[in-house]
Amino acid sequence: MTGNPGNSSKPPSSEHSHARPSKQAIKYAKRKVGGQPGHIKHERFLVSVDRCIEMITCKPTECRRCGEALSGTDPQPLRHQV
Repeated sequence: MTGNPGNSSKPPSSEHSHARPSKQAIKYAKRKVGGQPGHIKHERFLVSVDRCIEMITCKPTECRRCGEALSGTDPQPLRHQV
């Protein structure tokens, strides 16, 4: 078994900056990658329409999959704020 900064007295600078962690280090990791159980969700709610300074309506003219022309209006359009 070779020594690395995690299990020996080697300084962290001696390890390659793009080195992958060993399989053993991954196996015994305390937390899995991604969202953790019990984490409180942080989200930014949409501002009401009457409080918006500027609204830009973007209506596609054709379907991005099949290219067929789109007509009509969407009763519940998607909103996005920047």
